[in-house]
Amino acid sequence: RSQSVALLPPSSRSPRTMVVFGQPTLTGILQQLAKGDAKLQTLDITNNASIRMKPTDSMQALSEVLKGNTVVKVLILRECELGDPAAELLGGMLAENHTIEEVDLQRNRISSTGAIAIADGLAKNKGVRLLNLSNQQSKLGEECLECYKRMFSTNLTLTKIVWHLDSRKAWELAKLITRNVEISRRLAAGRDYTELLPVELRGSAGAAAASAAAPAAAPAAARGGPEP
Repeated sequence: RSQSVALLPPSSRSPRTMVVFGQPTLTGILQQLAKGDAKLQTLDITNNASIRMKPTDSMQALSEVLKGNTVVKVLILRECELGDPAAELLGGMLAENHTIEEVDLQRNRISSTGAIAIADGLAKNKGVRLLNLSNQQSKLGEECLECYKRMFSTNLTLTKIVWHLDSRKAWELAKLITRNVEISRRLAAGRDYTELLPVELRGSAGAAAASAAAPAAAPAAARGGPEP
């Protein structure tokens, strides 16, 4: 079983074994990532003072390093004062990184604008299975919901979103998430999933796009959807 490395006191959310380095500076975090340490599968920088001081600049530096990183699978950025500009940078990184499977952004300052920027990145992503946007300082509303619906027209991987969405139409996203869960299960079982594809990805022209968008075969994802 692979070992994970925390760059902050370990988060209670993860069952993995953690090696604690204390709270490093941004420079220390970047250096650790640059080494490509195979143990660094969980990057937990919750409430990091270095990042909280300059959240946008810090996210720009982190995003550049993470774009080509193939080790980190769980990215935890709780309580880092991240706002919409930082979320936009994160979305750009997720458009290129297909290794990260979980992104935890609890208790930041991301509004619908930032959440939409993340959706833009996820539209090109085939790695992230869980996104946690709960406990932001701003409500996420209808515009955000509509953008995530469009994101699911090309994203076949995301199987759980944790957030507080101010919309009575959250069930529409729940249906799309359930679809991705079933696609993941069929991939893991080696079964065909063509009938589940969005209309625009069906047919010979869409087959290549669907293959590119599909996640790598993995154990069946846990069922989950938007919080009411």
